[in-house]
Amino acid sequence: MLSNLQVNKTVMPSLIGVSFFILVIRNLRIYDSGSTVLFYYFLIALILNYYGIFKNYNFFLSFYYLISYILLIYFRSPEIFIYGRFFAEEGAIHWSYSLANEYSDIIQHIIPPGGYFTLNVNLVMILIKFLPITYAPFISIYLSFLISLLPAFFAYKYNIFKLNVLERNYVFGIYIFLQSLNWSEVALNSINSQVYLGVTVFFIVTFGLKSKNIFFRMFEQVVLIVSFLSSFYAVIQFPIIFLRYTKKKSNYIFFTLITSFFTAFFQVLVFYYSKKVNILYFEKANDLPNLDYIFNTFVESFLINLVSIKYYKSSLGIGLIVIILFLFFFQNGIKISTSLLVLINLLLQLLLVVFGQADVYFSERYAVVLPAIAFTFTLLLINKQFKKYFIYFLILFFMLNVASFTFHTSRFFSCNDSCVFWSDQINNNTVEHWPMGGYWITELKNPKPQPSSFQIDTFNFNYEKYYNFKVSYLLDDIFR
Repeated sequence: MLSNLQVNKTVMPSLIGVSFFILVIRNLRIYDSGSTVLFYYFLIALILNYYGIFKNYNFFLSFYYLISYILLIYFRSPEIFIYGRFFAEEGAIHWSYSLANEYSDIIQHIIPPGGYFTLNVNLVMILIKFLPITYAPFISIYLSFLISLLPAFFAYKYNIFKLNVLERNYVFGIYIFLQSLNWSEVALNSINSQVYLGVTVFFIVTFGLKSKNIFFRMFEQVVLIVSFLSSFYAVIQFPIIFLRYTKKKSNYIFFTLITSFFTAFFQVLVFYYSKKVNILYFEKANDLPNLDYIFNTFVESFLINLVSIKYYKSSLGIGLIVIILFLFFFQNGIKISTSLLVLINLLLQLLLVVFGQADVYFSERYAVVLPAIAFTFTLLLINKQFKKYFIYFLILFFMLNVASFTFHTSRFFSCNDSCVFWSDQINNNTVEHWPMGGYWITELKNPKPQPSSFQIDTFNFNYEKYYNFKVSYLLDDIFR
């Protein structure tokens, strides 16, 4: 048997190189010379490392994954980086509102029909308003890209599988390329960044809150507060913090429990108001889903990252899920362990998806947080049951996710001949947002939140009132 060091320096890098090469060959028409150059750069670095010439292998591997990911994201849809764009409601509603209002209004902007507050979007819009309009969409694009890296960063930082320094890099790589984190709909726009924040909160509340470093603690708290005030993907995880506190009563976890309680309570208040005045989009949470929908969602949440998004609708996954759950209860019983916390989180996210989006297809933005948690749950069980061979499972899943990267469709990114440079768009009175086709626009001379025509047809409320709403209005309506 090879030693751990030999495995890391020979077998694993070679297999990962082959995995990336599969991706290059399969998509050479799309990725062209950029990926080919990167691939050969990687091989040369491996050779130099093997002979002791290039010794800083740990830094190189993380850097390689990051650069690879940037290239893949860019070549999947270079129009976004070249032309610049806002995505749907991000531009037509949030950016339009920011153009016509002051900073104090933007930070409070809320759309009650959605059922929750989106602080992350408001913060992005404030920064956009502060800078010249020429850079407006690019700020959202690049900030959203940085947020998409947070799950991989925290998975690496917390060393969630207790691996050595070199092996942790492969975990970083897996969560960079993970299938469920790379739907084209959620990439590079602030309104869908909430799903990345949801996955990040999962890592923090399950594996984090242990650091003694004051600056990292502050970073954790900022991420948690922003996330809890941006989506229910974070709020639904509040019970995990409570369970963590019952297991270990530290002052830091208690502080997190208190801050999370108040931010979660505010989001519940928003949802309560939306239900009270009967303005929730498509009457969310009114129609209970059938059992088939719940069961299929649960099974598919595991399969997305285990067999790729191309095959996750397969019924063959039922047996796999039975085995996974059997391993869990065989290993853990019902004691409060990390695996149990992950399973509880998984069930909470399932509850959120099936009741919050009843009878909506399980795909794209609805299939990000839940599958990421399900995948982590599976890896925890494999690591505990087959620890000796766990690193090879990491190689397998890494190869699968990299090679399957472009199974994602790009219907939300396609612009064909209708794309216009942002600098040209702002010279006109009407700015058109993606997806192109005239559904999402901003009138620069008279900016106001403007939903698409097909949305307006489904509304049962005064959208002009509730799309120009603020937190102060909501609190006044509730407590007056």
